Amino acid sequence: MTDDRSHPGARPRRPARTGTRHQPRCGSFLRRGTRAGPADGGAVTAETAVLLPALVLLLAVLLAAAAAGMTLIRYEEAARASARAAARGESTAVVRSTALRVAGEDAVVHLDGGPGTASVTVTGPAPGVLGSWGGWRLRADASAATEGAAAGSGAGGGAGGGPGG
Repeated sequence: MTDDRSHPGARPRRPARTGTRHQPRCGSFLRRGTRAGPADGGAVTAETAVLLPALVLLLAVLLAAAAAGMTLIRYEEAARASARAAARGESTAVVRSTALRVAGEDAVVHLDGGPGTASVTVTGPAPGVLGSWGGWRLRADASAATEGAAAGSGAGGGAGGGPGG
């Protein structure tokens, strides 16, 4: 108990200064554990700068693929509608205009017919960058039985084979 600080009026002893710089006391104790040292300064900024273009490119590809899916659905609907029109016996011009009205003006329509069927193929470029730079083409096919083939097969088919002959 012979400490020189134990007598009344003694001032508390200050710690000896080391060679470090004095940090300001205002809130510095809160930041000491979370602040990065000089070697880590800007690491998050650099990582974000590298990662951000890749994320933007990924988003652009996903959006382009979604747009291509929507366009493919339009092409399929156009092929079905024009195959139904061809099966009803509509003219080639009406079948093409039906397909182009649904699919869009940049689509290419190919008509084909076999015995008793009408087939339509609608092709076109994928929208956006995938179609123009990537050369990605979309294709939809549809076929339908022609109405004349279904009625002709039950009629007998010969000349004079009708009910009055």
